Amino acid sequence: MKVAYLLTEFPSASETFAAREIDALIAAGWEVTVLTAGGGAGGTTAPCGPPCIRRPQRLSRKALTGMAYLCFRYPLSLPKFVALLISVFAECPREAATLLGNIHAVGHFARCLDSMSIRHVHAYFLNWPACIGMATALLTGRTLSLAGHARDIFVERGAIRAKVGAALFVTLCTQEGLKWIEQFLTPEYRARLTVNRHGVAVPAATSRPKSRGRFGSKREDEFQLLAVGRLVPKKGFEHAIRAARILMDRGLACRLTIVGSGPSRLALARTVEDLRMGEAVRFEGWVCNDHTLDMMLQAHVLVVPSVIDDEGDRDGIPNAIIEAFALGTPVVASSLPAICEAVRDGVTGILAKPADPGSLADAVWRIADSPELAEFLSANGRLLAESDYDPVTNVGRIAALLKTACESPCSE
Repeated sequence: MKVAYLLTEFPSASETFAAREIDALIAAGWEVTVLTAGGGAGGTTAPCGPPCIRRPQRLSRKALTGMAYLCFRYPLSLPKFVALLISVFAECPREAATLLGNIHAVGHFARCLDSMSIRHVHAYFLNWPACIGMATALLTGRTLSLAGHARDIFVERGAIRAKVGAALFVTLCTQEGLKWIEQFLTPEYRARLTVNRHGVAVPAATSRPKSRGRFGSKREDEFQLLAVGRLVPKKGFEHAIRAARILMDRGLACRLTIVGSGPSRLALARTVEDLRMGEAVRFEGWVCNDHTLDMMLQAHVLVVPSVIDDEGDRDGIPNAIIEAFALGTPVVASSLPAICEAVRDGVTGILAKPADPGSLADAVWRIADSPELAEFLSANGRLLAESDYDPVTNVGRIAALLKTACESPCSE
């Protein structure tokens, strides 16, 4: 079976779940081609990775050739595009502008898909990929499916009715995401939505947590806190830093390591300086996933202080939570609705009030002060990771949906 995955960027350090899903499909025998707005040279293939076709520059030879190909191979594409543009403009002018500015990408992608005999496009986010995927499918008679994750659900879901109307199915990775999208759709379109969790596989070499011994406020060694993710406001890392300061003031020797990069890096560094925390907070930057897992294995607690930012953006279920579960590392997280789908307070982790460093510190303290609680959370987290986030099971679900879509008749 052949399928094209349409993404904004590939590979992306903050979207490893996309690469994992694609790799799993390839391992299962699928031929996956990635269409992208950026993230590498067009037509190249990374070692053991899928071929990647990049959107061409406007007025480039590839762009002009693609436009000409679209007009001659699909003579009705121009009136179809005008009709699509009008319908999308009525729902979301911004998305209409995106369509108009990317007609050259549609032409180039159509030409490449035809040359590879790919009949189905899976747009992996509800923003730019869904917009361009919708146009590519409708203009060339291909079938389309969509996937939604976080920001593309809560902030950048423009023209969602048009997009879902063009798709055979839409997967969301959380129940909260599904419920949020449902409010914009008719019952007919709601039936196309389904939840499929991200599968998380942990390398066998790191699948067993080290013995953590007995933890408490009087330990001589440092209590290791770890936070993982892009340095952006919705991750709430400032609250993790302030919580670590509170814990230190209570007498708990602790160190917070933050893995990731992003625009909030300088602001977070200033918070560390203002709180006079010195080497108690370390910024690791982006590291490879294996190194992140090693650090997670050594950490006493994974801290996930997510918040809803000023734009309404928020996390779904961060992959770091499920990786920590699989490794047996206790999790403390904000009680946002999607996170609560995985972190069940007192069962698989400890929940804290969002944007409340004191609540976050209290949650960490409970684990630091009780090795029995830490072991209880560790065992339950591992069970949940195995039952609900098994990569083979979850990729099997998307593969079954894609197989049905690929076998559906095209509309050309």
